[in-house]
Amino acid sequence: MPSRKLIIRTGAPSDTPVPDTPGRDLPVTSNTGRPTRTPRRQNTGLLNEACHAGEYRKVQPMDNVYTFLMFTLPLEQALHQGKMTWRCLIAICLVTFTLLIKGILLYAIFNAVVMEDLEWQGSILSSRTGPQMASFLGAAPEKQCNTGGSLCTEVNGTYTCAPPTVQLMGRWHELDTNGDGVWTQEEAVASRAAIQCKYVVDPVEVFDVFVKFILAREEHLWIHPDLRAGRSIHKAYFTFASGDLIMCGYRDIKMCPNLLERGVFDAPLREGTAPRVGTTIDSALNYCRGLLEEGGTCERNLPSTYGVWKVSSERQCWGARYDKYVYRHPTNGHEKSMLLVKYKAPQAYARASNSSLFRVYKGIIILLFLLAMYTELKDIHVAWTWVMNFPAVDDKDDDGVFETVGTEARPYSVRVEAISRNHRIAIGFVTFIRFLMITVLILVGVQFLMKDTDWVNLLLNGVALVFVAEIAASVFLHVVDTHMQEQFLTTEPMYVKLNPNILNKHPSIRDLLYFSVLCLFMFVLMEVYLVVVDIPLSKAVECACLSSGDQCHEANVYDHGFWQRYWTQDVPEVFETVERLKVAAASGRPISEIRDGSSQLDRQLPPPAPPPAASPEAVAAEPRAEPRKLPSYAPDSAPGGIRWHVVSVKKHPPVKKHSGHRLLNKVGSRWLNKVKRHSLVSGGA
Repeated sequence: MPSRKLIIRTGAPSDTPVPDTPGRDLPVTSNTGRPTRTPRRQNTGLLNEACHAGEYRKVQPMDNVYTFLMFTLPLEQALHQGKMTWRCLIAICLVTFTLLIKGILLYAIFNAVVMEDLEWQGSILSSRTGPQMASFLGAAPEKQCNTGGSLCTEVNGTYTCAPPTVQLMGRWHELDTNGDGVWTQEEAVASRAAIQCKYVVDPVEVFDVFVKFILAREEHLWIHPDLRAGRSIHKAYFTFASGDLIMCGYRDIKMCPNLLERGVFDAPLREGTAPRVGTTIDSALNYCRGLLEEGGTCERNLPSTYGVWKVSSERQCWGARYDKYVYRHPTNGHEKSMLLVKYKAPQAYARASNSSLFRVYKGIIILLFLLAMYTELKDIHVAWTWVMNFPAVDDKDDDGVFETVGTEARPYSVRVEAISRNHRIAIGFVTFIRFLMITVLILVGVQFLMKDTDWVNLLLNGVALVFVAEIAASVFLHVVDTHMQEQFLTTEPMYVKLNPNILNKHPSIRDLLYFSVLCLFMFVLMEVYLVVVDIPLSKAVECACLSSGDQCHEANVYDHGFWQRYWTQDVPEVFETVERLKVAAASGRPISEIRDGSSQLDRQLPPPAPPPAASPEAVAAEPRAEPRKLPSYAPDSAPGGIRWHVVSVKKHPPVKKHSGHRLLNKVGSRWLNKVKRHSLVSGGA
């Protein structure tokens, strides 16, 4: 049986029924024209008490497009009998527009900033020992062979950032595979695959590079016929050319003052043992600049991989800063002012890894960002609880919207006490999309802020990320009419029942627990990022840009002591060995019979499987020149070393060594007469 329809006329008391035609169950209208229901009326006071007890959660109209959609759909459909209105349409459009804008911004930040930063980190550092950085923290997956995509490589906690050709300087054992002291063209071809896989450089091309470098110094050094023909390189020649090639690893002429400051040229300036360096500050700078300048010796002779490395490393260092420095000549005390280069990238990453104040500052910024995201997640959780637990309408004629008549200040108020199935599905879908976007925003935002190394940029980026999260409120405030906003915000809140648990019953404990977990998560995240990303990148960038650092292979191996020994010991031994090679070539002995002394290039990182070193007995048993070749000039006959300023004659015998490493033109006439007599004897033979 249909019931009678009751209508409350405008101006009539709300409890005065007026009979009308039969209609829907108990529909009434107030003086506002809005539908009013009498059944299932909720007690606001009891609901507020239930909210304090943690049994219910209040869902209030907020100044954002999500709650605007949540409240507008049932209200408008109740007022207009389920029809789509312009207010419903604008609510749907604003939510769609907000989600679209958020999606575009997140994609742009992730793709243009985060992914670019991850690629930059991968181009700086790769590892050959142990697992790579996690993909979220910015590392590329490990591959079997070195692809050359990274500027630096980490091996057992040591970073090497030199160009591929320079990395081979301390790895003679990998080039001279048979251990006879001579690197041949055949050995370069045989080890081609292994060397290319490990160092991303063709050993055959490196072989040709060494030949070019040695031939370029022909005015200082006698060239063996096998070397000139490109068949083999004796270890003595390798040691001599290594000095120039190691210099090429310093990349740019801006580093030349830094090398003077580190004492690289102190020994030749003091002892006068390296004519290619000279004995003045200007001559040392000219030697360095001649190698490193644009179109200099390094660029002309090294493989194309050197040019790629040079451009890449310069770009990764973020530009240069300079400090004034005065260098004093180690002998005559002459002073010269110059500028020491300091690149921005090493300073920035050193601040991120070493400055406690900056790390605390960064932690506060990221914590505030996470607190804003935590608030958004709480709203999403409430919305999802509302979707799952809010009452549904009883039948198809019920809209679940009720209006109460209140005081004179607030004549009426509208409350939603039940929702339809379509409304539940729509809000559930929007809530799910919100959750996905806030998750991406947290991941992108944390990575975006973690990588920042600048004080001001960190603060501005944090504010920008919070602004992205507040787009829903901005769109609502700037698009929706102010009268409509006021009317919407007067809607009574909805009350949704929570799942019973101890945290809901004690909101204070819950909030304190969640905040503590958030702070702990922030601390752990900062420490993990420091160990996995900040410290390795800081050391790698310092090694790549300045060739310095306690874990930089080039800085530890090619330090002040290395160059001191190289100029005063290795180079004189090279000239001595070359003189022996000259005698051996004149007598037709093979180049492999002349052994070179162990240079410090052999005492760098120990090889995985080094060839057995020759015993002293084997070295002593090495064949010497025949007696007719004046054995008194054998290298063991006198201490000291020999210089390359030798008078050119037909066949040069080994000249006795002299102490102090003085130039040959200062040796007495007694030695010159002996050389001339020996030349006459050899010519007669």
